[in-house]
Amino acid sequence: MSLVLFLYSLVLFLLIGIQYTQEKRWFNLISILSLPYLIIVILNNIIASKLGFFPISDKALILYSSSVVCFYLGSLPLNLRASTKYTNDAVITCLSNYKIKTMTIVLSLIAILGLIKVILNLSSGINILSLSTNEGELASGITGHILNLSYSIAPIVFLYWTYSPRKILYLLPIILLLFVNFLSFVKYHTIGFAINLFIFTILYRPSLAKKAIILLCALITTVFVLNYAISFASQDVEVASTFYYNHLWKYCAGSLINGNYLFAENEVSQNVSIWYKILSCLSALPNLFIYGLFDTTIFPNIGFEMFPVNTSGEESNVINLFGYFFNPTGGITEILVYYAIIILFGGFSALLYKKQFYESKKKYHLSTFLSSYLTFFIFLSFFSPYGTLSGPWEICLLSLIIPPIFKKKRNFAV
Repeated sequence: MSLVLFLYSLVLFLLIGIQYTQEKRWFNLISILSLPYLIIVILNNIIASKLGFFPISDKALILYSSSVVCFYLGSLPLNLRASTKYTNDAVITCLSNYKIKTMTIVLSLIAILGLIKVILNLSSGINILSLSTNEGELASGITGHILNLSYSIAPIVFLYWTYSPRKILYLLPIILLLFVNFLSFVKYHTIGFAINLFIFTILYRPSLAKKAIILLCALITTVFVLNYAISFASQDVEVASTFYYNHLWKYCAGSLINGNYLFAENEVSQNVSIWYKILSCLSALPNLFIYGLFDTTIFPNIGFEMFPVNTSGEESNVINLFGYFFNPTGGITEILVYYAIIILFGGFSALLYKKQFYESKKKYHLSTFLSSYLTFFIFLSFFSPYGTLSGPWEICLLSLIIPPIFKKKRNFAV
């Protein structure tokens, strides 16, 4: 282990430990952000690098660790300290304030609608198993927006089921929705849905953390392998046994390895200002309507180029959130602006976390908005800046609007 990798790991471990002492819970805003950067970097540079993947450079490690530190500094003014815990009794009381049966019926209808679209696609001759030509077909149009609505209530139903595991009817529509999302053959649809479920569950029932993490890792790996295996089998395509390993790790670590190219001379050509990138993120949701009305978009996202991530030629065109906004060729002013924005991002995220989690208990409210925000904008930041996509914004917006519709009109004392 290099000195920089050791210091990088030490800094992230310390931040996670310090935040634990403040909140008395391991699963918190800082750990949700830091753990993917910590675990994937260590596995890549110690194990995967011996199997042909490029190690993440010292400069990239300094960028990631300094960015996490700035995010943490931004959260400090919000004073995220230990608060009244969500005991099982408190969570059950909160759940009893929702119309769980009605939510389950709505989830079932959404899943059935998705299956109907699959059947219609098949009857019209669309090969949903063709990754190259029909990826995301299921998630398009009005069906895609309705599927996004399921993110806002599925975690509440899933959490309710964990308290009553014999009531399998509450789990069935969620399993069906996972299957329907899988048939979109956009990996982040299924994985994002699953991560959202488990983040929500661990937030409000941390005793299930170990089981949830093991199941989530197994589910993500299974979804990834099946995504390709089914498609290849349907097209009678054979691939080498190393294909799945290389693709799986490229999917996990490619966005972090690509940070190396930010510091390689003349490698990255998308040299746009950080202000443009911010406007591109803020325009993602408005562009959903602008494109529908005027067939154009404002501040279109400029994607990352394809770069090799291992010695066998595997390439990736994704970059993590920190790498996306950082521009080392922009001069000292833009670099300082970058760190200032990360500090503000940390403060904003801590404000949402505090308001939606620690203070929401007073309103008998379980926040799927918070779990959706933590899923796409914090946890998955290691993979991509999901703020450039309209889907995560739409999911967060729906998670603010939809759950209150299913609340019962009565008061509880927790």
